[in-house]
Amino acid sequence: MGVDPAEEATVLEERYLAAGYRRRVRVDGETHSALSMEHLESGDTLVRVVSRSGVALALEAPSTEHDRAAVGLLDPGRTDLDGDGAEEVLVYAIDEARARRCVAIVRIDDMRVREVRIPFDDLGGEACIEDVRDVGGDARPEALVVVRYPEWSAGTPPQVAVPYAAPSWTRMPRGAARAFLEEERASRQEGLAEARRTQDVREAFRLGVELAALARFSGAEENTQIEALEAATTNLELPGPLRARIEEVTARIRAGWRRPELPEVLGEEREER
Repeated sequence: MGVDPAEEATVLEERYLAAGYRRRVRVDGETHSALSMEHLESGDTLVRVVSRSGVALALEAPSTEHDRAAVGLLDPGRTDLDGDGAEEVLVYAIDEARARRCVAIVRIDDMRVREVRIPFDDLGGEACIEDVRDVGGDARPEALVVVRYPEWSAGTPPQVAVPYAAPSWTRMPRGAARAFLEEERASRQEGLAEARRTQDVREAFRLGVELAALARFSGAEENTQIEALEAATTNLELPGPLRARIEEVTARIRAGWRRPELPEVLGEEREER
């Protein structure tokens, strides 16, 4: 039989409230209850996921071991994200070194929890899930995998979002993702027009990298990606270091995009009952 997840989570919540925490998010499903708390004075954060076997996942931050500044939960409004009958919970960690929020999709399975692994090896840059929401207009949430290119940062690093669709959590088919990617491209084009008008070469370069990446994820060939990159700074007076970066990006496109590894969102943390 095991424990009642909701009752167990309530006991935990009352314990943390008495210790000076406040509730941030609580998500109750049929097979689990998930709780996110924040300490009122220190700002320390914690997440507890309770299954029928008890506390199945325990995360705390800040954590020097895992380089986490904060942890928390997202509430997507439903607990079965991919429609397979099993419930999922969305746990995030804020990576202190990279100053970004990365989300893990955690499946409640046979009274246990396990992270849904999504391969990012073919994306290039540094990739992680930053949000989960419906971008396809079908009332089903997609995982928005944001790819950053910090090595080409001239202030703000170039980055683009790529939707991954349930139930397999693979890259969303181009046809279904077309409207989203086109909207992303249009917003960059608008920003690029302003950057070129004001002769902001660094911003034009950043947007050029993003437009090249979006061309790739839209299915464009290598030469089209390079053309998008080069068109962003055509007829602008570029400093030598920026010209060198354009050459680096061009070489990366021709050689294929590579992805440095990001730390895992979840560590091997469990709470003994």
